[in-house]
Amino acid sequence: MGSVAATAALLALTFSVGSWAYQHRRFTLHDTRVRRLVEQHPSRAAVSEALLRERGNWSIAVPGSDEDLQSFVAQWSATRSQEIVAKRRKWGDLRAFGVGDMVYLLYFDDQGLLRDYVLLSN
Repeated sequence: MGSVAATAALLALTFSVGSWAYQHRRFTLHDTRVRRLVEQHPSRAAVSEALLRERGNWSIAVPGSDEDLQSFVAQWSATRSQEIVAKRRKWGDLRAFGVGDMVYLLYFDDQGLLRDYVLLSN
């Protein structure tokens, strides 16, 4: 009976570590992609066109008010809503895109250049 419990515990540990590693790798791949993009400061139009050209990606409408934005963001991460609102206040223009199972929140300055981002897991 003890060996069955030990085997079950090791199996559960293996699956949880595997799941964590998968999630970490998935997030890291998206983060690296967007971080490199931000370093180039492409235009709003170029970013939108490139993201929407990829099959399965879509644009997400972003609410106008801070309160509505906080509610909008809460469906993915309520703990990051203040950060997301603060970045929009700083940069002015926020665009959102669904990319696979991630949400890219991209911030553009008053010249329409990409300046910052936040990634949320869908």
